Amino acid sequence: MLSKTCFKFDLQFGIIMKSIYLIIAILGASNIFAQTNLPKNELGLNLYNNEFEFATILNKSGLKHYTLTGLQYKRNLNNNYLLRFLFNNKNESYSESYADWIVAGGTFYSSGIFKTQDYKIGIERVFGGKEIKPFAFIDIGYRYFNNKGVNASINSQSPAYKNIDLTNHYLNYVIGLGVKYYPTNHIYLGAETCIGYHRQIFDGSLNPNYVELFNPINTFVFGVRF
Repeated sequence: MLSKTCFKFDLQFGIIMKSIYLIIAILGASNIFAQTNLPKNELGLNLYNNEFEFATILNKSGLKHYTLTGLQYKRNLNNNYLLRFLFNNKNESYSESYADWIVAGGTFYSSGIFKTQDYKIGIERVFGGKEIKPFAFIDIGYRYFNNKGVNASINSQSPAYKNIDLTNHYLNYVIGLGVKYYPTNHIYLGAETCIGYHRQIFDGSLNPNYVELFNPINTFVFGVRF
């Protein structure tokens, strides 16, 4: 009688363990399938962006256009949130001349290259369906800015030339909105707009003056998911 009871117990225990193994196998297979169909990474090429900085004492306001400036990488934390990393590099040549208000008939001349590098990290919140996904984001970052060129005062009395090599460092933050379109599960197009501030760092301290920024098209991106 005892042997029959033990046999029944062993049989039931074996059925339970097989069921547990089957459930584990199904869950493992579904997890692998989900990972295959939900890419965790996004890598994008910034095809175009523009930038508008409001005028300060030393800078003129205006809208500037750039192409092929940088890359962005995003990591899916879950279905709604992504961690963002962005890098942009811009080189802009300039050449200006205007009347010398000190010497009659004289001319001020300035030429050189602006070099700008932006490094940003942020969080992106995604809304919407499968193919078209609106999103909101906030980024914080660092900007390196270098102005290398020459300033000249050209006149008949005392012409003068001065080489310039000025570097500025900024902290910044931006908030914005955007939308991404996924024609396939592994390719997307995205565009976003943002507003924010730069705050200059110099001599280990912070400049109290903020510089507003507005990017009507912060990025227009072609990207892949994997």
